[in-house]
Amino acid sequence: MLGLLLGAVVLGVIVSVMEGDFPEFLPLLGCVIVVSAASFVTSLLIGETENVLLAFAPLVVAAGAGGVAISGLLGMTVKRASIAAGIYLFVNLLIAVGFLLVFGD
Repeated sequence: MLGLLLGAVVLGVIVSVMEGDFPEFLPLLGCVIVVSAASFVTSLLIGETENVLLAFAPLVVAAGAGGVAISGLLGMTVKRASIAAGIYLFVNLLIAVGFLLVFGD
């Protein structure tokens, strides 16, 4: 639950920098849930793979789904919303790698 709230704050900061004002919180939370669910479901469908190109498929699918969700819920154009979703996923990737380096084996 804390991850969803922090994700909504991060996405809100990204959208506010792009649009100029901070959007409402519940649509942001809905966008984060859509992005997370799209990434999770794609990861389940692909499974563990040795192909490097398929490893990035969940990020691509999540960016596309996030772009459509952000566009629909926050009123941005699909292009700008997809850019915001891509930045959001990149920030999440950096946070995950940081935690892996600090707390990993």
